Amino acid sequence: MKQLPLILGCNGAHLMTKRNRHKEKTAPLGVAQALNSAISEYNAGRWVESERLCRAILEVQPNLFECLNLLGIIAAQTGHPKEAANILRRAVASRPENSAAHCNLGNALYSLGNIDDALKCYDQAVRLNPEYAEAYNNRGNTLRDLGRHDDALKSFDRALQIRENYPEAYNNRGVAYLAAKRYEDALRDYEHAIRINPRYAPAYNNRGYLQTRLAQFDAAMQSLETAINLRPDYAEAHNNKGFLLARMRRFEDAMKSFASALAYKPEYAEAYFNRANAFIDLRQYEAAIQDYRRVLELKPDFHFVDGSLWYARMHVCDWKDFDDEVRRISARVAREEPATPPFVVMSLADSAALQRTAATTFARTLYPESSRPVPHVPSRATRLRVGYFSADFRDHAVSHLAAGMFEAHDRERFEITAFSFGTEAEDDFSRRIRAACDRFVQVSAKSDREIALLARQMEIDVAVDLGGYTHNSRPGIFAQRAAPVQAAFLGYAGTTGASWMDYLVADSVVIPEGSEVDYSEKILYLPHCYLPTDSKRPVSETYPSREALGLPSRGFVFCCFNNAYKITPDIFDSWVRILSNVEDSVLWLSVRDSAAAANLRREATLRNLDADRLIFARRIPLQADHLARIRAADLFLDTNPYNAHTTACVALWVGVPVVTRIGSSFPGRVAASLLQGMDLPELITSTTAQYEQLCIALARDSQRLSNLRLRLAEKRNTAPLFKTGVFTQHLESAYQEVYARYRDGLPPDSVHVPSVT
Repeated sequence: MKQLPLILGCNGAHLMTKRNRHKEKTAPLGVAQALNSAISEYNAGRWVESERLCRAILEVQPNLFECLNLLGIIAAQTGHPKEAANILRRAVASRPENSAAHCNLGNALYSLGNIDDALKCYDQAVRLNPEYAEAYNNRGNTLRDLGRHDDALKSFDRALQIRENYPEAYNNRGVAYLAAKRYEDALRDYEHAIRINPRYAPAYNNRGYLQTRLAQFDAAMQSLETAINLRPDYAEAHNNKGFLLARMRRFEDAMKSFASALAYKPEYAEAYFNRANAFIDLRQYEAAIQDYRRVLELKPDFHFVDGSLWYARMHVCDWKDFDDEVRRISARVAREEPATPPFVVMSLADSAALQRTAATTFARTLYPESSRPVPHVPSRATRLRVGYFSADFRDHAVSHLAAGMFEAHDRERFEITAFSFGTEAEDDFSRRIRAACDRFVQVSAKSDREIALLARQMEIDVAVDLGGYTHNSRPGIFAQRAAPVQAAFLGYAGTTGASWMDYLVADSVVIPEGSEVDYSEKILYLPHCYLPTDSKRPVSETYPSREALGLPSRGFVFCCFNNAYKITPDIFDSWVRILSNVEDSVLWLSVRDSAAAANLRREATLRNLDADRLIFARRIPLQADHLARIRAADLFLDTNPYNAHTTACVALWVGVPVVTRIGSSFPGRVAASLLQGMDLPELITSTTAQYEQLCIALARDSQRLSNLRLRLAEKRNTAPLFKTGVFTQHLESAYQEVYARYRDGLPPDSVHVPSVT
């Protein structure tokens, strides 16, 4: 979220020294001379002396319009908008027919955030003077801020009819076009402003921000550096440059730019927010927490910062006021306020309805459906053209699950294209996926609309989003309609809440029939688990000892390799009770952040558990080695309300049983779906008590656990979960069915794919 500068065109003094038509008393000669001196001092930039003269004049003539108007302007330009508004109200009362006074008062009110009253002032100014270009320009800014984009554009159009070469109006109309997602029009206006005034820094800044949004990184850098060269203290340009550098993953340089922005503008909420997001990318969660908190101090209603702060705190297991925060943020989401990114709600509350509300608010705020959809001609290709879109065609959880699926696609019936907008990678997973596709297209340097256009030009029939609202995803591609049929799948376990997404790939466990109301998409029900698995996933032949892994040589090893943000106080309470009831047991966690580890150890001590019974796994670079070490664990403990997904697949693949407590929403039912897919429903519990009792029982009964592990090893080759080829056939049948509906002119509808053997 960036702040775009608002260029208010009538900030200059509007002064009158001649007697007006209402036969106002002529100012005494001494007052007139003093007023002329005040004007001269103002024009020379000596505002302190000008203010002194104005105040002296007002001692003699308290309602002298020219003096009140000038003094109000000085107050506004020296950063005292409240004082300016009070003085300018007196100026308006002194000469209500003066359009400039109304415009200047509007400026002061706008600075105070009083948008509605500012608009009334601008409306009055243009009624008094229908040829007042500056007032139309400022009026356009207020209308844009009120979300009245069409009216704002009309106001800017009128300003430009009156004054053709008006760079501020072009710049501000560009901002309005940007808010309306009309990027080409916005870029044209910024460039028009620059042609009129090549030294107009705000237009370079705004153009640079837009070019960043359009993934035109080199051009954006040039624009922003030009803005900074013209105005070295331009905080907004430094902030936007930091945002650009973070997008380019040049984090060290980005931090320098954010520091510059904050040095010039210490209370700049947008810069703190952008820097916090960069800290999240760097996994510096404590630094991110400080910046998010500063944003809330400066702008308590800043969009999506509440949830972002909560997410950062969960990464370090900071549970202070946990229940109160959950209730407060949940209430804001329920009121459809832009309180949190929807991904955060998955670990916040086990409510599919709340998750849909958060997603709908997010989509409506940031990704409205394009008002100019790209036309499409149904493909005449003999193969159905499926496009997968992701930032994660690399060593990442999405590819860990999907690599085998890509390889299993029937290339005689399906033409597979991968659209990659992530960092280019050279690892085993990226190589496998590249080799499995007919086309692998790197589109990270293209805008959302350009990618959607490219997909249409390539006549993609079914566009599949593997990212949803996860990190580095690009929902805007689908808001621009990349294909006639669009489906969400795999990377985001929930609804997009968006009108532009037609289908969501799921199964009857994660979305039980009858609960479709909590999903904006129609459901593609696969017959078994919706999650693909890779039956070729390699496991290192090295079998490290417990001692080498930092585990005790004896005793029971519980494990959970989920991210720290999925660990809640409630689930940790369960784990402590389980450990307390199983002698010589430890809990092996994949928490690598030092603050998170320290907080968990502290929480264990507060619950009278020896903190040394928590063992923190060190990072292992190779996935095959990581899979091999998991076999040292005896039992995997799942989290709730956000289950293990990829990590549960991994545990089951290497033969470690997983115990889950099934939740009410999609992300809290995935582990249950996996266990159903392994024909092991007895490991699914419904209550906290059942979850704890089963874990304790398995840990105390070595023979029962041994038999379970033997069954797990057998079912790895027979149960549906790891039959990658069969899964892919089911998915292909779903694609064919939904495209056939489109081809036949039918609207999207839920599909139940029959099982094949």
